[in-house]
Amino acid sequence: MTILIALAVEKLLGKPTNQALFVGFLVALSSTAIVLKSYAERLEIDTLYGRASVGILLFQDLSIVPMMLLVPVLNGQEGPSAANIMLAIGKAAAEICGIVFTARKIVPFLLYHVAELRGREVFIIFVVLAPLGTAWLTSRFGLSMAVGAFIAGLVLSESEYSHQIVSDILPFRDVFNSIFFISIGMLLSLNSLAQNFPTVVIWLAAIIIGKAIVVAMVARLLRYSLRVSITLGIGLAQVGEFSFILAKAGSAQNLLSQPDYQLFLAASILSMIATPFLIQVAPIISLSLESWLGAGATPSREASGERASERGRYHHVIVVGYGMNGHMRQDKRLVCGAPASSRAGLAS
Repeated sequence: MTILIALAVEKLLGKPTNQALFVGFLVALSSTAIVLKSYAERLEIDTLYGRASVGILLFQDLSIVPMMLLVPVLNGQEGPSAANIMLAIGKAAAEICGIVFTARKIVPFLLYHVAELRGREVFIIFVVLAPLGTAWLTSRFGLSMAVGAFIAGLVLSESEYSHQIVSDILPFRDVFNSIFFISIGMLLSLNSLAQNFPTVVIWLAAIIIGKAIVVAMVARLLRYSLRVSITLGIGLAQVGEFSFILAKAGSAQNLLSQPDYQLFLAASILSMIATPFLIQVAPIISLSLESWLGAGATPSREASGERASERGRYHHVIVVGYGMNGHMRQDKRLVCGAPASSRAGLAS
């Protein structure tokens, strides 16, 4: 929906169809790194809008694969025919299938034998080389190295050693993230920002308001409450880091002129800077809009859950502190299979 709306707006502004569609690609992606980091710091990953955000963001990140493959098609290098478009989408589907196969079969096998060596240095070196090698392979298939690194992360996350990998790599994460966002900031021309500041502000407002409305509408159609829908929309109302990689590829293919490229960079960077602040005020805005607009007649998932909890109000057990360890252990039989006295003691 975001791509289609951006396409229509750009066509009204007189842009060619291929360039208008490419701008839709850029605007449609949101920032996984910033949104998930903000939700994690606020302990909101397990909320309804937190879980919905994770699903949407991961799907958007996977969508970068067909988008990158469609860039030469949009430029006309391979002919903007339906056959070439389907060929690009087929290549993307084949690569995703290769990812799934690698995640399920090859990487666990290699990780097992590396872990059997019981050498922490060897394990870390393998974990570092895996994304570097995948990035090189994807670059050979015409995609960016950043997409390959993301694919390698998905593959490693499927292994049984994922928690150990996170523990070993965690010290490097903030450093690499900082380098990435510093490199994005270095792309921005401050002179261009100063000269075109009113236009940048219009772009920024259009991106944030437009994406927030689209995401909130979709969430509302999926029977989330008005409050959760608005919070979700505000949280995803920015441009993502993969958009910069896509913009660089499109700029090289003449799908984005240099002035438009600088305007896009400025508006996107400002939207990413504003994201933590928007997430912080999102609950206040959503509650205010919900009280002003009303919850509506559509029953929400939260309302259904509240009615279910009211029906089971008696003869229940409250488990306090059910966090990550509780999710991982899932020792429900220890509670359900224990005598009544033990259950009462555990509940207390």
